[in-house]
Amino acid sequence: MVLEGGEPGEKEVGLWIDLTNTTRFYNKKEVENAGVEYVKLNCKGFGECPSEAQVQEFISICKSFAKRSDKIVAVHCTHGFNRTGFLIASYLVIENNCSIDAAIAAFVSARPPGIYKQEYLQELFRRFDDVAFTPEAPLLPNWCLDEPDEDETDAEAPSKKRAEVSEGASFADGCIPDVELVTDRDTVNYVHKTCKEYCNYGKKDFPGSQPVSLDRDNIELLRLHPYMVSWKADGIRYLMFMDGKQRTFLIDRDNNVFLAPTLTFLLPDGDTHLTKTLVDGELVFDTVNGQRTPRYLIYDVVAYCDDLVREQPFHERHRIIRKRIIDPRIAALGRHRIIREREPFGVRQKPFFELCSIEKVFSLDVGHETDGVVFQRVDEPYMGGRCPTVLKWKPSCLNSVDFLLQIRKEKREGMISEYVGNLMVLGVDVPFDRMPITKDLWKYNNKIIECSVTNGRWTFMRERTDKSVPNSYETALGVRKSIRFPIMKADLVKFIMENSLKYQLTPGSFVRLEHASLAPDHH
Repeated sequence: MVLEGGEPGEKEVGLWIDLTNTTRFYNKKEVENAGVEYVKLNCKGFGECPSEAQVQEFISICKSFAKRSDKIVAVHCTHGFNRTGFLIASYLVIENNCSIDAAIAAFVSARPPGIYKQEYLQELFRRFDDVAFTPEAPLLPNWCLDEPDEDETDAEAPSKKRAEVSEGASFADGCIPDVELVTDRDTVNYVHKTCKEYCNYGKKDFPGSQPVSLDRDNIELLRLHPYMVSWKADGIRYLMFMDGKQRTFLIDRDNNVFLAPTLTFLLPDGDTHLTKTLVDGELVFDTVNGQRTPRYLIYDVVAYCDDLVREQPFHERHRIIRKRIIDPRIAALGRHRIIREREPFGVRQKPFFELCSIEKVFSLDVGHETDGVVFQRVDEPYMGGRCPTVLKWKPSCLNSVDFLLQIRKEKREGMISEYVGNLMVLGVDVPFDRMPITKDLWKYNNKIIECSVTNGRWTFMRERTDKSVPNSYETALGVRKSIRFPIMKADLVKFIMENSLKYQLTPGSFVRLEHASLAPDHH
């Protein structure tokens, strides 16, 4: 047994990493009684390779142990080949800068025949090279026969129906309790179908309206059409669908559906629960007295009590938000019909201002992170999907694209192979661009990352845990254009004050006024 030690002078085992997904194989007490640390890292098996998060956890465990001990680490799954080899090979690539070929060969040499599951080898090459170069798996060991290399779990596996809906999605990265992921297929289908119909959106992805980047061409829209402006919050986007008592749903960019059963919306009568109502907004975290307070900011309404108000002008839609959604909530809070402390987050209306208030908008202290401004056209209906007339402006240093990062080994004739980061966008099979790879970026392989441009090169900003798909090709092009030919804040303010269309809002419409420069601030 490995715990009994080897020949004199050989290093002792100091850490045992158990990769099995059960307690049937290894006895924790027996390991610890031998003076060896024991760590359980559950890897499911059943053909499921260790996840990238599990790889990073494995590396972290090994590195932490190596800092405080010169003893060796023992790693084992059921038989010690597939999951064990997968994690050790991943470690060698990420930490020792080995090629995946060399890492697999090293494991084969130490523990023949090495990884013998073809899908494990394919996944390693998918992550660290090119799946087309995956070698053929060796023959099964003679002892293996039909015995699986995977574990049975100690607990019953979740039902397939629930897993198909969504797996691992969390609301606001798990920061807010009392909002639960909806896993009932019928409920999810109902919410998806209703939201897409209300938004008049026929595609399968998120149906909410998506702004485009302001550039030197589409800025002319501010001269030709009536617009309103607000700050651009650095929040989390959600559609909210109210459909009766304890049936307030939130839909994220990945079309995951969440339920906030304690969040209440009432009709103006103060008693009847709001139904068949869809609003658009974002979740922000305001800092109040040093505490982070979550709030949902409603900035548009698509349907109200099954009435498609999306067709009305923007300022009329905003009036509906105030009069029929926010005001009844405030009244109910005053009568204790709604108990705010029982709700997972607050709800407010996000204000919009006439364009002449642009400087005021830039100077607002709103209590949460902002990263620019957004321009909403007054005389157009709500449009699901990419909307070329809803414009967003960010400082050039904050302009960013959400890419799918794919780390691949690039082979050039006459040159040493190296790993590069392919930046992929939605709907295109070739990289939109590339970025250099550092050790810290390996954990984001095949994940969505937000990137900005620094000194002419894409640089990593953060992982987008709220998204599972990258930006579209059109969006990435628009952002790159705005980065290459930026509109400075001072130039934007000057253009608006001198050239934007001046108008007066009227019920259901607006009246054009003369183009007057330096219009007074709007209060």
